[in-house]
Amino acid sequence: MDAETQVIDVDGSCRDVNFPDVNSAEAIALIKSVQRFCRLRDAFDSEGKELSPSELVDRLSSSGSQSIVSYWLCEGLVSQIQLFFSWQEGSKIFVELTFFPQDVDRGAYSLKSFLDWLRPFLVALKESAYYVRYENASWVFGDASDASGVIFTNAQYPING
Repeated sequence: MDAETQVIDVDGSCRDVNFPDVNSAEAIALIKSVQRFCRLRDAFDSEGKELSPSELVDRLSSSGSQSIVSYWLCEGLVSQIQLFFSWQEGSKIFVELTFFPQDVDRGAYSLKSFLDWLRPFLVALKESAYYVRYENASWVFGDASDASGVIFTNAQYPING
């Protein structure tokens, strides 16, 4: 199955897009980019406290959580996404964007439209590296081996964010 088909293959799993760890300013820039075409449905910190949009940004600014998960309703190519932020050692933040293949508008979808959809996130993060992959809880960042579930990376489709 080619990469274009794998992104929207409805196999019961979600698709994850991972980026290198970011700082809080880059994480906030990502939220602002997402807010251009999505609205926050729910956000929760690692203790289960619900966060408003402003609290979400405040938390990203202060690293006052171990992790944050946020759910967004969107217009455009993908109708719903999840953003997960997890603080690593130091001030770096792990970021994962998740969507389900059935939430992709098949009438508008192509690999090019997906890469165009992904581009603003990379620009916000000041990043060009990314991994689009099948859900895999044991995945290790950077692993693009055949068994990893990675569909493609910036090595195959550079976006230059």
